[in-house]
Amino acid sequence: MRKRTIVVITIILLLLVILLLILFNSYLNNEEDENVVQNVVTNTNNNNITTNVNSSQEDVNTNNEVTSNLENTNEEINYNENNEGGEEMKLNIKIGDKNFTATLEDNATTRELLNKLPLTINMSELHGNEKYYYFDESMPTNSIRVGNINTGDLMLYGSDCLVLFYDSFSTPYSYTRLGHIDNPQGLAEAVGNRNTEVTFEISNN
Repeated sequence: MRKRTIVVITIILLLLVILLLILFNSYLNNEEDENVVQNVVTNTNNNNITTNVNSSQEDVNTNNEVTSNLENTNEEINYNENNEGGEEMKLNIKIGDKNFTATLEDNATTRELLNKLPLTINMSELHGNEKYYYFDESMPTNSIRVGNINTGDLMLYGSDCLVLFYDSFSTPYSYTRLGHIDNPQGLAEAVGNRNTEVTFEISNN
């Protein structure tokens, strides 16, 4: 009788051990499933974030392109409004009681200059051959080594310095050409050797 009791108890203990092993294995499987689900959710969220960031960057790039195209279009419109019929653009330059007419180049820099007109500025003296003025903002440029400066040349030095030359000389510097006074006779006398107030406006002639 005692033997039988021991056998029954042993069987019961074995069954309990087996049951515990089954429960423990089930727990481990549930943990793995939760980790898999969590990884899937995390990867999905990361992919969504990456997609949204890329979409936002594309929108920013598109908006920048649209803005740039609109600015270029507006420059063309403003220039064409002032230059109907494709005629040469003329600029009136008033210094004291003297008036000079200049013919402008057709480029992005002169179009930007036209948007600022009429313009009255105090130009500073330099080297006995030029007057200059610094704008508050930069302008588009297409600078080249001009080699020689001629009396009456109107140019941009760097991206913001307007220069009116009243004497001829050679130079190693680069400038963006804006235009040239058609008849610069008397220009040196008009500007003198001091800082000078100069008015630029579109010529009606």
